[in-house]
Amino acid sequence: MRWYVIALRNHLDSNFYGRASRTEFWMFYLVNAVIVGVLAVTIRVLILLRHAAQSHQGAAAAQPAFSALHVAVAVLVLYVVVMIFPSLTVAVRRLHDTGRPGPYLLFCYIPFGFIWLLTFFAEKGQAGDNQYGPDPRSAVSGGPATRKPAGSS
Repeated sequence: MRWYVIALRNHLDSNFYGRASRTEFWMFYLVNAVIVGVLAVTIRVLILLRHAAQSHQGAAAAQPAFSALHVAVAVLVLYVVVMIFPSLTVAVRRLHDTGRPGPYLLFCYIPFGFIWLLTFFAEKGQAGDNQYGPDPRSAVSGGPATRKPAGSS
């Protein structure tokens, strides 16, 4: 969970600048997957409850489960929408750690391009500083290092 918070903090601090370590990237996506998975299971359970209530007691009895279903779907949609930009920023910063520019994310739009991206995300980052910033594994603060471009404050 610590790396998830670090990735979100780095998103707010630096957006697309700097580098993200493999740990930061994969832990961020793991926590996202768990949260979305829990919400999806909750929605599925509410759908099953709704169908069970409708089949046993009619549509009127299913109304509370249907309302909870709306809330669960709204929470899932809101979470996914809110996490789009942080997910993009951590992916771009992960590409930066391997020495590649952010537009490489566009590979996901070509057939099987996502496999190429997965190999980039799984690669060990470049040792030491590169054109995108300091090595996130050598940060003294215990978390990923970021660098803003010259002239920004």
